[in-house]
Parts: sequence; C-alpha cells; structure tokens
Amino acid sequence: MSANPYSIHGAELVSLKIGVAKNGNAYASGILNVRDANGKFEASHKFLSFDAVESFRALELQYFSKQSAQPDTSGGDLVFADGEPESTETRERSVAKATARPQVDVSGWFKTSKMGNAWVTSYMVEDVQG
Repeated sequence: MSANPYSIHGAELVSLKIGVAKNGNAYASGILNVRDANGKFEASHKFLSFDAVESFRALELQYFSKQSAQPDTSGGDLVFADGEPESTETRERSVAKATARPQVDVSGWFKTSKMGNAWVTSYMVEDVQG
C-alpha cells in the first residue's frame, strides 16, 4: 500500500471488467464516478485492482453480466389479434428507466505510469465494500 491512501465513499461503479493479466493473475478494471453531497458530478477515475478481484467479481455478476434475450421479453413471440393489423400507433409505449449504478466504498492509492509517450494515472483499489 502506498503511504498516501485515498478512500472514496459512495462512488458510482460506472463500468467493470474482470480480466487475466499476462502472468495469469486476475484483475478488475473499470471507471468510478465521484459525486458531491448534492449529487453533482465531481470526478471520474479509471481504476485497477489486483487485491479486490473477488469482491468486484460479485458486483460484476450482479450488475454487469450480459443476459441473453428471453422470448417473453425480446418481442420475438408477440402475437397480434386476428383481423387487426399490426400498428406501431396502437402499441403501448413507456419510457425505459435506467438502472441505478451500484455505489461502493473503496480505498486504495493513485499510481502514475508512463505508457509510450503518455503518462497514465490509475486508482489502484485495494479494498471494496458494495
């Protein structure tokens, strides 16, 4: 751990990916959004974690796993009444609601590395509570 730990309480987990490094070790990467007390956006941090992969794996399965389309929700099995033409005007419409992003408490430290000609800063997460 760095001598300068940094904790974020109530960070929004925007994206999450579990991968395997060249050496065979699993890692978690993604983006965290930080908001102020009024809910306004403050910052966005790319993160990387080798220490809290299992905690992130549980969050990935719960919030970020891809599900296949089911016949009852995909629209593939819709049947229209006999004698009534299919019309987009007669279908019931509703606004889709976005799912809330999971909020997590994380602790770690910032690491800056040189990649090619650019300097990249990542938040190295060591602990996560979801």
